[in-house]
Amino acid sequence: LLRGNHENMLLRASTLDSQAQESGDIRLLSAAREEFLNWQRNGGNTLFREYGLFGPGNIPDELLEFIGRMQLSVTTPNHYLCTHAAPPVTLERYGSEEMTMMWARPNEGPFALELELIGSLHGHTPLGVPTWVGQHLYIDTGAVFSGQLCTVDTDTLETVILRGSPVP
Repeated sequence: LLRGNHENMLLRASTLDSQAQESGDIRLLSAAREEFLNWQRNGGNTLFREYGLFGPGNIPDELLEFIGRMQLSVTTPNHYLCTHAAPPVTLERYGSEEMTMMWARPNEGPFALELELIGSLHGHTPLGVPTWVGQHLYIDTGAVFSGQLCTVDTDTLETVILRGSPVP
């Protein structure tokens, strides 16, 4: 599994809460709660309901450990890079390579790839159908809204749309 911006929101809420508890800084506590609410508004509320009620200061350890094991990128044997949003480049807007990999949009490219890579695969930006932009295949079909989840065979690059119901 790849770590993306939604997982990062939850980790950031936890980190800010820990810092607030250590320092007593009410601004950090407020920032932790705002980040947690942002996570909930962006899909986290489903997990929040399924997992049981928790907040930025008591996120279940097994959930934090699970997210901590997620990778930022994976390279397939046939030389395609998989990341949540973009290849590892630093765009000034995001401040770091890691944040760019979790937040960048296709229109912010084209993104350069390492020489050994043939292309890259990304989600993050719902485009309705799998879409090639240069060497980058964007596969987010907005499943949470459309009920259509795109999968990719990383050996053949064949895409398959699985149809279901949008999340209520």
